[in-house]
Amino acid sequence: MVERSCQKASSHGIEQIAIENHPNNLVYNVSTIRRLHEEAGEIIGLNLDPSHSFYMGGDPIIMAKKLATDGLIYHVHGKDTRIEKISLTQKCCLKPAIIWLLRISAPGIM
Repeated sequence: MVERSCQKASSHGIEQIAIENHPNNLVYNVSTIRRLHEEAGEIIGLNLDPSHSFYMGGDPIIMAKKLATDGLIYHVHGKDTRIEKISLTQKCCLKPAIIWLLRISAPGIM
């Protein structure tokens, strides 16, 4: 099914499909994007959002290095986030949202 969808996309001129490493996706880390890429072909790669790696307790730098060597990063986007270290040491990572906070700048403040 995935191969057919990718072939159809390709026949319409789509060259790359970047899947975001979102915690609710089936593709969210190095091994899952590699597996989908192997099954679906060159059209599939990753839209790396480093904040999602933080959220899941991973290291986005290691993820980026591993996937960049394979040419599997098709897009990168990010947002300003921080890890609450006090929560990280006191909370279980089964609820990673506790340690990850999205930070949004006020209009005009950068």
